[in-house]
Amino acid sequence: MCTGKHYLIKLIHRVSLRNIISLILPVLLLLLQLHVYGQGKEANIWYFGYKAGIDFNSGSPPTMLLNSQMNAGLGSASIADSTGQLLFYSDGVTIWNKKHVTMQNGDDMGGLTTQGAMIVPQPGSTHLYISLILYGNPIFFNTIFNIL
Repeated sequence: MCTGKHYLIKLIHRVSLRNIISLILPVLLLLLQLHVYGQGKEANIWYFGYKAGIDFNSGSPPTMLLNSQMNAGLGSASIADSTGQLLFYSDGVTIWNKKHVTMQNGDDMGGLTTQGAMIVPQPGSTHLYISLILYGNPIFFNTIFNIL
């Protein structure tokens, strides 16, 4: 039979172990996510605003970019390859390639958007990307671009 003192020690041990697990488990899950998502550098180049951009490839502090063709005070999207080299970017109207030239079929893509521009790789492909633009409510445009 457990005495009150032994029961209290077991209870404290169990509560402490539960607290430690509840603190360590989220940290481990976060580290796992960083490992999974930290492998590629597809989001290391950002273009936005009025001819502005940021390059996170150099580490901290990031490098300021001033070579964008974009003149948009609203939403934008960009994507790089797995090594962090720019592939293309968009303001929702025009899509420019890594040389800052309008891509084939990359003009008149819809309209300026506050939050609805996104570029994602097409599943199963290394050279096809989907540009998604939410323009208005609920008008939605998508276009597939081949970067080869």
